[in-house]
Amino acid sequence: MRVFVSYAGPDRPWAEWAAQQLEHAGLTVELDAWDWATGDNFVLRMSDALARADLVLALLSPAYFARDAFTADEWTAVLAERRRLVPVRVAEVTPPPVLRPLLIRDLFGRPAEQARLALLEAVSGPARPTEAVPFPGGGPRVPGSLPSVWNVRRRNPAFTGRGPELARLRERLCSGERALVQALHGIGGVGKTELAVEYAHLFGNEYDLVWWVPSEQPELIGDHLATLAATAGLVQAGTPTPDSVEQLWAYLRGRPRWLLIFDNAEDRDDLIPWLPDGPGHLIVTSRNPGWADVAQPVGLDVFTRDESTTLLQAQLPGLDEESANRLAAALGDLPLAIGQAAGLLAETGIGAGLYLSELERHAAGLLRDGRPPAGYPVPLAAAIALSAQRLAEVDAAAAQLLDMCAHLGPEPIPTDLFTDHPELLAPPLAEVVSTPSPSAAPSACSDVSGWSGSPRPARCCTGSPRPCCATSTPMPPRMATPSSNC
Repeated sequence: MRVFVSYAGPDRPWAEWAAQQLEHAGLTVELDAWDWATGDNFVLRMSDALARADLVLALLSPAYFARDAFTADEWTAVLAERRRLVPVRVAEVTPPPVLRPLLIRDLFGRPAEQARLALLEAVSGPARPTEAVPFPGGGPRVPGSLPSVWNVRRRNPAFTGRGPELARLRERLCSGERALVQALHGIGGVGKTELAVEYAHLFGNEYDLVWWVPSEQPELIGDHLATLAATAGLVQAGTPTPDSVEQLWAYLRGRPRWLLIFDNAEDRDDLIPWLPDGPGHLIVTSRNPGWADVAQPVGLDVFTRDESTTLLQAQLPGLDEESANRLAAALGDLPLAIGQAAGLLAETGIGAGLYLSELERHAAGLLRDGRPPAGYPVPLAAAIALSAQRLAEVDAAAAQLLDMCAHLGPEPIPTDLFTDHPELLAPPLAEVVSTPSPSAAPSACSDVSGWSGSPRPARCCTGSPRPCCATSTPMPPRMATPSSNC
């Protein structure tokens, strides 16, 4: 196999190290620093090298994606010709969207031997086992079976779509990379909990222990973990919580094949003391996107339109494609809203046209009184109100800002709409925007974004040099009410 190493100039040490490891493994490597002479036509040599190579190893870093780097010509040519591109990161960098569907391994931040093995596996692919594969768990653990230590609720029979998200979650948890804690975050009603439940059932046979830890009340997390310790036979029932958790941590540190799911966590600082070490897997669900340095944040967006219409037509067999599309558009493709609407239409027998008319005129009542679909504890309006209430408890100024934004359209809102005339505002927002600190107003915007559960932070207006305060995923306009939406 012939490998061409594509890298940016500052990453030459990485390129030479990687080339040597691949040659020692018996591969043929072409590296410009070793193989191209002074005076050679760089463009022709690069073109010939790409044509000869069986694959191109791309060493990703901030320098690799610089606008003036030749590397853009290399990796775009490989993709255009549908050749094999093997991307590995040698520094912290977010690849452009076109490369994000590719599986990317990290070489930096790990011991040399681990980096070497990761490089070889990335280039050569995972090796097939040479010995007999043991039966999972040593018992009757066929796919679809569940471990004996298990407390996850039954899976939702109406669960729809999310195939790519489930696959990416599994890949990240099994990647062997540094971040084995995955934090699923997104707006209320987007289906974070449902995705975690589906993952647990789908891959339950791969674990010997799976435990669901309700985390909205941090003071009770220890009790939930103590229950797990007793269920697993590590302590006697009634053992004090600190002793139970200590025994559980010791058990998990020495064993793989376990999964803990911390559901509906609100603040990372409250959860950090309860995250165990060990070779198992951890999933966190949260409306708050602020999980950097604790977990790998995984934003969960609303349904695709196909997923929305598939769920609607599965629940309402007589619903035509056009009506399903109109309903999905009116509900913003939000899974909770889609499920709640489907349940109401199925239960009452009213038509899609009448429902859309009622949604236009009486959105708040319709979304408040409808029965939530299976797996969701409260209707959509209640979920929105709960988010607004919790925001008010944490940051009263941010809650005031959210309430004001609810009267405006879903487009980005310039912050100077508030900061230029603080005398027109009521406290405490007036005091915040009058504060000389440059971070005061952005902090309130950040809290609005975080507690609404937006998968993207506050952003700037397109075509405007001024910053804006607006979440990137507003609620559908027909759901907006003056007191509880943004």
